[in-house]
Amino acid sequence: MTIFKGKEEKICYRCNTKNPPDAFFCRNCGAPLTRDALLQDSTKKLRVKKNSMATTYALFLIVALIIGLAVGLVSSLSVFKK
Repeated sequence: MTIFKGKEEKICYRCNTKNPPDAFFCRNCGAPLTRDALLQDSTKKLRVKKNSMATTYALFLIVALIIGLAVGLVSSLSVFKK
């Protein structure tokens, strides 16, 4: 680790670039280097992940319902043919 005037450098959590200790944003990717910004970004990622999982489950249930209805319709039509 490089030391700048008695302080440790800040490492960007996105791109791992070394930044001066007084930097607020990464000089490579522009990501915020403050702890509050990191927590907000992490919370936002968790929300997106939860929302995408809920969407996946809902889509799975809809597809299962459609398949169930199709199987039920086909089986009821085959009863009438006999």
